This record gives sequence, C-alpha cells and structure tokens, in this order.
Amino acid sequence: MKLALLVPAPFSAVSGGYNYDRRIMAGLEALGHSVRVVELAGRHPLPDAAAEAAAAAALEGLAPDEIPVVDGLGLPAFAAHGATLAARRAVGLIHHPVCLENAADRPVLEPIERRLFPICARLIATSPATGRSLPEFGAAPARVAVVEPGTDAA
Repeated sequence: MKLALLVPAPFSAVSGGYNYDRRIMAGLEALGHSVRVVELAGRHPLPDAAAEAAAAAALEGLAPDEIPVVDGLGLPAFAAHGATLAARRAVGLIHHPVCLENAADRPVLEPIERRLFPICARLIATSPATGRSLPEFGAAPARVAVVEPGTDAA
C-alpha cells in the first residue's frame, strides 16, 4: 500500500503528536507499506491562505494509487476538498478534535470537522476516549479505529 502522510510543517517538530506520527510511519514501513511525508506550509489548525494552498497542492501531488493520511491538526486546511478526500479514500489521523482546543476557535473549526470526519474512509484515533468522541462529530463508529501510542522499554 502507498500512503502519503499529510502533516503541518515541520515534521521534525518535537511533540507527542509528531512523535506518534513518526512511529506510525515507521510501523507501516516495517509492515512493507510505502509512506511518504508531505509537509503542509501555513498556519494550522486555523488555516490561512498558505495552509489552504498547501492542502490543495498536496492532493494534486498524490500518485494515483496513493492514499492520503491527514494529520488532524492539518485537516481543517482541506475544508474545500471534501469531495477529493472522499474519492481518494482519505484517512484522518485524529489525536483529538482540534475544535476542542480553544473555545474561541470552536465556531470555526467544529463545522469543518463535522463535515470532514464523516467523509473520511477511516479515522484513526490515538486514544479510546478520542475514538469514542468521534461519532459525536458525525463519524460512523465502524470507520473509527484506535491505535494507542506505545512506549519504549525503560
């Protein structure tokens, strides 16, 4: 399987979310899948024009057989591309709904997530609690999978 991980730049950022994304990528590669990282420029999760342009360019740059896996932090930049995400059988990698991060941003971000979560072929949640919350945003429970972060041996 060929996958493109679409993630806000820089992918080298040090955070739990990016560490998770890198481990998911390494695990998929270890299973024999091809995973390419596409860094999305601009501001995320409240996308600016640069983020929206990066999202469009990322989708245009996909190989015909490549499945987009969109990190939830960058997903709002794809608001105008729901039909393409659905047609490409996109996967959302959801650490948590970003509309819950800041009450002031919720009126902008929640409608986008409610529109995009249901059209993703799959949603990967990073915790059982997040997985349980995604149907509240319109995601079909059968399309939600939980892949919890692992830990290295001490």
